[in-house]
Amino acid sequence: MSHDAACMEASDAPRHPPATMALGGAIAPMVMGQLVQGAPGVTHGFDLGFVVFNAVMLAGCVVGIFGQDQERSKLRSAAR
Repeated sequence: MSHDAACMEASDAPRHPPATMALGGAIAPMVMGQLVQGAPGVTHGFDLGFVVFNAVMLAGCVVGIFGQDQERSKLRSAAR
């Protein structure tokens, strides 16, 4: 594969609109509120909420670590 073709392929990566990245800021308070209200006690609800959100964060980190294509990233940064 030529350098130009590799750079073109790297720049064709899908871009997510900012609205999808900000959904967590709108969804997280609603989910936390439901977990706190549905729990037998407020402290138990907050404990459950933090465990759930930490599990989601950990899953996102694992996807980020194993889902990266280092060669494509090198090509993209070299093209800039």
